[in-house]
Amino acid sequence: MPKSCKMKKYLLLIICGVIFMSAYSQNPQLPNPRINTVAKADLVITAFSFVSITPETNFSWVRISVTIKNAGNLRVGNTTLKGEGKSLVATPTTNRWVSVGPIQTVDPVNPGQSVTSEYLFKVNRELAYKRFAIRVSADAGSIVQETNERNNTSAEVIINPL
Repeated sequence: MPKSCKMKKYLLLIICGVIFMSAYSQNPQLPNPRINTVAKADLVITAFSFVSITPETNFSWVRISVTIKNAGNLRVGNTTLKGEGKSLVATPTTNRWVSVGPIQTVDPVNPGQSVTSEYLFKVNRELAYKRFAIRVSADAGSIVQETNERNNTSAEVIINPL
């Protein structure tokens, strides 16, 4: 086969490929294999405030109000909310974040919607009788696959029980 015939075949093959790719990229009905959209939730604490404190003998009940928004595109079923406290009167055992319990259940949240509820956390005596900070984290067990796993924790709220 002469060289010119081979060149024409290669040229024709290249032109057909270019035409096909051009038509493929301009046709909105054809799927684009480069776009991979996976539906995920994204729980964000948008509001967090102290409501009340009720002292008991060895602990206190701290009532807080929390608003959790699902900024993702997938509905979240029941999830969890974990509280943590830290003394602001520094001592070797209380100047770090410690879990305050119990872990709470959060109602399901649809994409784009928020849920606001009050929650009770049992804070031990080491924290509850001094000035302390409290914060909460949604999806405490990291069960929900989210678009951003680093925005689940609230800012801290300072509580002065005296």
